[in-house]
Amino acid sequence: WLQPLFLGYMITMNITVLNMISALYFEAVTHAGNFDKMFQVSDVAIQEERLIEEQLKSLLEAADRNKDGRISRKVMLRVLDKKDGAKVLRQLKLDVTTMRALFKLADAEECDSVHIEDLCAAVQHLKAGGSNVQQAMLLFQSRRLLSRIDKLGKNTESRFRGLRSLVQKALDSDFDGRL
Repeated sequence: WLQPLFLGYMITMNITVLNMISALYFEAVTHAGNFDKMFQVSDVAIQEERLIEEQLKSLLEAADRNKDGRISRKVMLRVLDKKDGAKVLRQLKLDVTTMRALFKLADAEECDSVHIEDLCAAVQHLKAGGSNVQQAMLLFQSRRLLSRIDKLGKNTESRFRGLRSLVQKALDSDFDGRL
């Protein structure tokens, strides 16, 4: 009876060892596959960054007639509708609707004009995905909020100057009336 028990023990041990070896092999193959995937993703990210910097930015800068580093929404759409612009969008796997949304996001001053650098940075953040998109949105929303606060401050300052002028006139006329 010990012989069948020993045989059962040996079979169980061999199967256990084979399972452990298989698990280690599977883990090594999975790790290598993940490394290859990460390498491919980083390679794609580098290619997309190069595409944004070398082609998209160049197209937008060429359309910048004032050479002030800014581009209007209308001009951006015109550039992206042309053959070269459409090709860059296809290579980036983006469409015109997405670019409109990015433009609106980057237009912190809401003046229908953005810095070309900001627009390209928005595209890079979008392509990076994940938390980068959220960080970019927070950055551009903060700029928009600061722009509005600046406008409010200028408007308030202007109104205080007007009020000061009115008070000064009232005091001057009251002073002149007493003389």
